Amino acid sequence: MPNIHDVAKLAGVHRSTVSRVLTGKGAVSEKSRKKVLEVAHKMNFHLNTVASALKSQRKSAIGLLSFWNCSPNPSEAYYQHILTGIIDEITRSKFHLLLNNVQGTLHPENEQIKFCYESMLGGILLMAPRIKDEEEINFITRFNIPAILLLYRPTDNRYSWVDLDNRKGARLAVDHLIELGHKRIAFIGGELEYSSNARDRYFGYQESLKKAGLKEDENLVRNGFFWEGYGEESMKYFLTLPPAQRPTAVFAATDAIAFGAMKAAQEAGLNIPRDLSIVGLDDYEKASLSSPTLTTVRQPFHEIGKQAVQLLETMIKNRSSKPQHLLIKPELIVRDSTARPPKTGKAI
Repeated sequence: MPNIHDVAKLAGVHRSTVSRVLTGKGAVSEKSRKKVLEVAHKMNFHLNTVASALKSQRKSAIGLLSFWNCSPNPSEAYYQHILTGIIDEITRSKFHLLLNNVQGTLHPENEQIKFCYESMLGGILLMAPRIKDEEEINFITRFNIPAILLLYRPTDNRYSWVDLDNRKGARLAVDHLIELGHKRIAFIGGELEYSSNARDRYFGYQESLKKAGLKEDENLVRNGFFWEGYGEESMKYFLTLPPAQRPTAVFAATDAIAFGAMKAAQEAGLNIPRDLSIVGLDDYEKASLSSPTLTTVRQPFHEIGKQAVQLLETMIKNRSSKPQHLLIKPELIVRDSTARPPKTGKAI
């Protein structure tokens, strides 16, 4: 089946020219218009139903692209919760929602991305939490439509984004431990090279230590993966340190990491929170069901999805608006996995 790229190539024009001719919007020379219509007719090409809806000013569509670069993937709990927020808000709005999970690379010639051009979307939500090179996301500027990144804060201010205030979330967790009297606080986080969330949670940890006058101990810092297995592995490493150098508390940058750390500590015979306090970040349902229940920082996934749609809708209505940046507030949820450090004042 021919697409807009095929028409543009055969007509010798840019795909945006094809779009302007077939939607009747925008200036096009008479020569180009005739050529495009001739080629489109020969190829039996017609804009799809989404484009037709846009042309007749009925409902338009927002595209949700999720790019996971192998891991994590759309089966992750936070993706499901954010998607629910997006769908709930889309239902209220005037828009349709088109979903596409992108594999491979974020390149405009990727067949799974081409649909954005062909569908004549009103706006794009891009969920790409792991990006090694920000050049990968340059393709969204070629659409010339409003686009918002979810769960990633690029250094380039040209891009709009909606994300949790991860630094504040980390500070809430570490400040809680400091207020309880802990001084040897370990940190287990994700991939600093790929994830802005991993970087911000680590920076927040550092900021809280510095504010309290505590020195960061490189032996108590592990940055690797947001996986439960990495939390278990890291906790086992901490237990190999001399007793006086071990932590009395751990801030895990995700609930998954916290559950892994908790498992390793309990298997080693430690009591949580008597011997070791643990704080996570996410507040998945499992956090209130674990034993002990997990103190964590709540990430309002549903609200992130909801506000992303609201912001994108505003940007679509006001095409001249500048890039928008929105931080969603986290909330500390205190449960049973944290307490004052051991009375002896020694590490585990």
